[in-house]
Amino acid sequence: VEERFYHGSITEGRSLFDRQQLVAMAVEAGMPKADAEAALENDDFRATVSDDEAHAQSIGLSGVPVFVMNEKYAISGAQAADNFLNALRQVWDEQQTEFSATAGQTCGTDGCSI
Repeated sequence: VEERFYHGSITEGRSLFDRQQLVAMAVEAGMPKADAEAALENDDFRATVSDDEAHAQSIGLSGVPVFVMNEKYAISGAQAADNFLNALRQVWDEQQTEFSATAGQTCGTDGCSI
């Protein structure tokens, strides 16, 4: 559905602020019409969107699409796949460093080693 919204908005010039257009695009993406209409009325979904908008604003983001990785890196706009791959590798490398194992006492099914 998200991909259909982007395509409809950017390629076809359809409004993401028009409820009828949102429902129509959701249906075109395979969502049952009743589910699409219910999602637009759901306060939990509305709160999630508001929270996302507030979070984006608090970290200085104002456009779409924006992909935030590990709350540290943001890629905005249409980017080459290599840019995503490089960012993902950097986040992965940092995570591996943060969570690397250190020597110490361990226990397994055969007992403990010191």
